[in-house]
Amino acid sequence: MIKTQAIGTVGRDADRQIINGKQYIKFSIAVESYKNREGKDVTEWQDCLKLDENGKLKPYIKKGMP
Repeated sequence: MIKTQAIGTVGRDADRQIINGKQYIKFSIAVESYKNREGKDVTEWQDCLKLDENGKLKPYIKKGMP
């Protein structure tokens, strides 16, 4: 099993998806922000897919939350 921890800000509200009969939530997290060589702001985004069988997590994952 591979475990990953991403700490950042939620970029969009969670969307519910059903894959092979199981309920998942999909959202993105901004994990790093920096300036590139040209001085432009760059944000690194991670797409997340989490098993949510009971549908309890979706109301808690909203855009802008840490």
